[in-house]
Amino acid sequence: MPNGWTGQILMGSARIIPEILLVDDVPANLVAMQRILKNSDVNIIKSSGGYEALELTMKHDFALVLMDVHMPEIDGYETTEMLKSTEHSKNLPVIFVTANLEDEENVLKGYAVGAVDYISKPVSAEILRKKVNVFVELYRQRKELEQLNRKLLETQEKAEQSSRLKSNFLANITHELRTPMHAIIGFCDIGKMNIAEWSKDEQLENLEEIKDSGTRLLSLINDLLDLSKLESSNVDFDFRESDLKDIANTVAKSLRSLVEDKNLRLIIDGRPQKVYCDKAKILQVMTNFLSNAIKFSPPGRNILLSFDASLPPETVEYAVKPGEESVFFSVIDEGVGVPRAELITVFDKFIQSSKTKTDAGGTGLGLAICKEIIEGHGGTIWAENALNGGAKFTFSIPRMQHMTEVGCG
Repeated sequence: MPNGWTGQILMGSARIIPEILLVDDVPANLVAMQRILKNSDVNIIKSSGGYEALELTMKHDFALVLMDVHMPEIDGYETTEMLKSTEHSKNLPVIFVTANLEDEENVLKGYAVGAVDYISKPVSAEILRKKVNVFVELYRQRKELEQLNRKLLETQEKAEQSSRLKSNFLANITHELRTPMHAIIGFCDIGKMNIAEWSKDEQLENLEEIKDSGTRLLSLINDLLDLSKLESSNVDFDFRESDLKDIANTVAKSLRSLVEDKNLRLIIDGRPQKVYCDKAKILQVMTNFLSNAIKFSPPGRNILLSFDASLPPETVEYAVKPGEESVFFSVIDEGVGVPRAELITVFDKFIQSSKTKTDAGGTGLGLAICKEIIEGHGGTIWAENALNGGAKFTFSIPRMQHMTEVGCG
């Protein structure tokens, strides 16, 4: 059985700690080499035979193998040949440790099966350490290069994604601005041609259409300005002690007429929740959550406003700092829900659920603004589908705010 300790690869600012595999059927030889290498900044794994060594290479990422040539079962030549024929270990450097260096034929055989070097027995401590250090340093450089390549790829992917998002954003904003503007211009042109023939009611109706388009245009511009300020950290958060339940009651009262128009039943469930937050901005988030739930709920259904603690799905990045207590708020409806693939992207700019976008009258920026507000509170926001098939939108924020870490100014 293998004996030793498992190494680790520490990336970033810490040094990489490579693992070395020692293979010899004589325990004393393994112990001797381990002692020589004890100060070499490597982790040692020991094996007493070829088959065991092959198994270990499947589980570890070794920097180097020091292999005895003459062993029972399978010798060092055959073991190395098998290593070199396997994809995951074909580039693993093997140094043969042998007392038979005078036999040129055997030396050439070793190189032929894939060995990179030889060390003679009895082992010279200085030679062993220097040769191991060469391959350990090569291993570290290779790992650091791999890490750098991964970071470069990630940076490239993020840059490409940012470019795509920017292009999509510009395309969407152009469309969203043009639509109400075309409507305003169109109604004005029609009015110029037909104003003399229109009755007073027809004039008022067309003026109302112009007003609606102008209101939509103003709403879009205001949302864009809000989002731009939030994304650029150019917003001051006014953190004060508030009660989330009081804020929820205020939102419910402000939207009561919409609830009554659809004969919906609004349930506010939970005890008062004292929290330090920007009351106006949290009210804005709750209003968005509830207005969406009202908009997409069939008549006569229930909408639940809940303050129960409920951790997000595993797909959502969520972390609570040690000693930090969070409070939760959810709006749960009985509507059509959100397709699984859209649960994360629904918080992107100009993104609306494919199930609801044809009925939606919003700008497509509301949830993106909500996300920025909650993240500005040091919190987390997410969407999921409720057990009843409707949508569930939730945010959590710290009960107490760390003023030096959270918020913008």
